[in-house]
Amino acid sequence: MALQLGRLFRSSPASLLGIDIGVASIRIIELAPLGKDLRIERYAREPLSQGALRDGSIIEFGQVADGLRRALKKSGSRLRQAALAMPSGAVITKAFNLPDHLSEDEWEMQIEAEVGQSLPFSRDEISLDFGVIGPSRTAPGSIDFSLVAARKEKIDERLALAEAAGIKAMVMDV
Repeated sequence: MALQLGRLFRSSPASLLGIDIGVASIRIIELAPLGKDLRIERYAREPLSQGALRDGSIIEFGQVADGLRRALKKSGSRLRQAALAMPSGAVITKAFNLPDHLSEDEWEMQIEAEVGQSLPFSRDEISLDFGVIGPSRTAPGSIDFSLVAARKEKIDERLALAEAAGIKAMVMDV
């Protein structure tokens, strides 16, 4: 199931932090609903020392956790619920289509079969999600899907980092 930020705010009027942990810095943004739009309430950027992250992996956990706490303090936000971003190098994405006459249960079975055939990791090592893109433009009578998979250890790494900074991850995004 794909999460759209607009839906998140329609179902809950609460604000949310967005956290992106990159090789060079941590960026935090606080978004709040403003009618049908979103408004930036706060923003902070905290540089990271070279080598703290490598290829999307956290090498120096303590340094990155301290950087996240500093960025949070710099932002001035009191929020502790956040959407975390996974680095693109830590996820596998794949687009494919399925016949539009299948039920949701049949879609899920087909997607599980697709995962088993096309991903280089065993199913128990990964977390996956999929979203409906819409009617296929290239295959009439089909629905296009997007599949996103990430190793559980990479997700757990980000969740542990958030927890170390006193943040509750509500959304994991790519």
